[in-house]
Amino acid sequence: FQTDRMWLEATPGWRDIGGEAAMSQEFGAAVEAFVQLRKESKDGLGPRGGTLCFGDSDLRPIYNREVDALPPSLNELGIGANVALRDLQFSQALRAALRTHKSVVGIIGDGHLAGITQLMKQDPKIRVVKEGVPLPPPDWDADLKDGGRKWEKEALGGANLFMRLVEALDEAPLGSWIDAEAVLELETMKEETAQRIDKDGLDAEPAAPVSSQLGADFSGRGLLITPKTEADLRRWLSGERLEGQEVGEFPFENRKLRKTPSKLPSTGFPYSKEEAAKAEEEEASIAA
Repeated sequence: FQTDRMWLEATPGWRDIGGEAAMSQEFGAAVEAFVQLRKESKDGLGPRGGTLCFGDSDLRPIYNREVDALPPSLNELGIGANVALRDLQFSQALRAALRTHKSVVGIIGDGHLAGITQLMKQDPKIRVVKEGVPLPPPDWDADLKDGGRKWEKEALGGANLFMRLVEALDEAPLGSWIDAEAVLELETMKEETAQRIDKDGLDAEPAAPVSSQLGADFSGRGLLITPKTEADLRRWLSGERLEGQEVGEFPFENRKLRKTPSKLPSTGFPYSKEEAAKAEEEEASIAA
């Protein structure tokens, strides 16, 4: 992961998409699974569903680049009560999907599976028909046994990310929903990017723009929403255009680009043509 992140942050055309893109395995798998379902139908409309939901804690509505000097820590997102809050966020989005769609496929990272399963089982309207591999209790289950005192201390102690995730749960309780048209466009961009890499190697430019541009485009076309209520979600699913949808800030998008990429001698990634030429000029200048 660190090698991928270093390369993303140091390579022209890629460094502004955010180093955390190297961690987006579940999101990528969700897009691929959705597109595969669509392709299974002769008419291209797919046998199931028409929307894709990203249900993790959405920090865009509460992140201000001018005020927040640094993006949230990925490591901190996976610690203690933060995991429980994210599991709650996931389960709320999943329940909303189940209530508004005839069938739902949930793609969940293994670090959240136990917590989301436990929360979903607490819903009296959800019946478990079949279970696969037995799951242990979630890591945060032990914290519940003391009445949540540990989490209370984190909140009172000024744990910044914990409180931000609470805010995120209020601002975007059901996740962000993307219309099938936008999902298929994302897959097309991915396929085009793969072709460019096959042709040009690491000098290839990504076919997709940065996340903020994608978000603004999809939101402006009514293909992306972050509903505050299930009623808003149902209105959008019925074809109604929702007003007041703001894209917000993307915390992990790298806006402070380096003037020149950093040298990565230990990663195994070669320089681009421009980087190699500049490195040769610098070496020649030093030698002179």
